[in-house]
Amino acid sequence: MTATALATPEAPPATTDASAVPATATPGTPGAPVPPTAAGPTWPERVTGRVVDGQRQPLAGASVVVDGKEVRVGADGTFTLAKPTGPIIVKLPGYEKATLTPRHEPLEVVLRPQAIKAAYLTFYGVLVVAGLVTHWTYHDHPTVELGRADTALSLTFTAIITALILLEVFRAGPITLYRIEGAVAAYLLVAYGWALAYQLVDLSDPVAFTFPATAAPQTLRFRLLYFSLTTLTSVGYGDITPLHPIARSLAALEGMMGQLTPVLLLARLVSLELYHRQHDGG
Repeated sequence: MTATALATPEAPPATTDASAVPATATPGTPGAPVPPTAAGPTWPERVTGRVVDGQRQPLAGASVVVDGKEVRVGADGTFTLAKPTGPIIVKLPGYEKATLTPRHEPLEVVLRPQAIKAAYLTFYGVLVVAGLVTHWTYHDHPTVELGRADTALSLTFTAIITALILLEVFRAGPITLYRIEGAVAAYLLVAYGWALAYQLVDLSDPVAFTFPATAAPQTLRFRLLYFSLTTLTSVGYGDITPLHPIARSLAALEGMMGQLTPVLLLARLVSLELYHRQHDGG
């Protein structure tokens, strides 16, 4: 009896299906999968809030600035912002500035009084009272010492007012007619402040300036204001001439400021307006 071997059929050779193997494309090649990126912050479409003080009383007139745009709160202290994309800044003169992140829930902004502002206001009040008393006393009893004190106090007050106006002109927000008027007022106050500085020099040295002989009597401050305006605008008629070294230095510095101040003011105002338009979508 012959044994026969039962042959088992051989398994077909394994084939590799390219479509079944996941593609491992290198980054930068066409069709390469893009790795997931971290999602940015989702800003709310609309933000509402209320500005109050420490006693939860509404602070009307507070300024809310976001994305270069300024919104004034109402009489009840409420405000509404549309599609903010950055931090919210809330400020009010006499209070500390607050910075918040936009949220979907209504915001309650509590502003704290700023102690340093109270000290400033006290200083301004004392300065005004001292200036008025000195001015009235000088008119009743004109002396050189009182004239110097009156001029020095007037110069200090003019410098403070000019600085405050420029701070309001250059703050964030759109350019309005009031800002332009403030810039013009600051420019004229610069001329008046320089006239007061000239008067201080002339009170210290009566021959610091040469004046033309005029038929109508004119006060010293009026003459020096005329000289200051002609110097600031680079007109320079030559009828009033500074002789004292300090007077000449002040005149040269004012002439240089007369050239730079309008350029810097206009450049700053234009940049603020362009920034506001870009962030406002206009």
